Amino acid sequence: MPEEDVQTVRVMNPTSAWSRLKPLQKGGLIAAALIVPLGGAFAAAGAFSDDEAADPAWQNGQRVAASTAPSSPPAPAGDGKRTITETEPVTFKTRTIKDNWLAKGEKELRSEGIDGVRTLTYEVVYAGGREKSRKLVKSEVTRKPVDQVTAVGTSQPEQ
Repeated sequence: MPEEDVQTVRVMNPTSAWSRLKPLQKGGLIAAALIVPLGGAFAAAGAFSDDEAADPAWQNGQRVAASTAPSSPPAPAGDGKRTITETEPVTFKTRTIKDNWLAKGEKELRSEGIDGVRTLTYEVVYAGGREKSRKLVKSEVTRKPVDQVTAVGTSQPEQ
């Protein structure tokens, strides 16, 4: 009696994945399909708007560094206290690592360094419209710097 090849045939379930979802799951998928593309459109429209007042890093039609952008209204005309925030850059560090896959003396930049940002909050006292004293209330690193990493080769050429 000759042997016959037996094949297994898998029958697909006629019920679609959509019909197996609960109503709340279907609503979530529909909402995600509508909101995600619209959110991108609103972000793109905002990027091309001419409203400089919405971006404090713009002054007189020119982009200025974050550290020089005004962070509070001008000084009061008389006496009083005001809280002022300023930003300053936090410089990144440079690290060198040894890599035995690179030839001896060869250097390769592994990651570019990125400066961080420190936010300084001051309490400023004014008298007669002039600044009389300034006290640092809070100093916080609001964006950590990213180290620059350079690899230096240590492998000897094979002989």
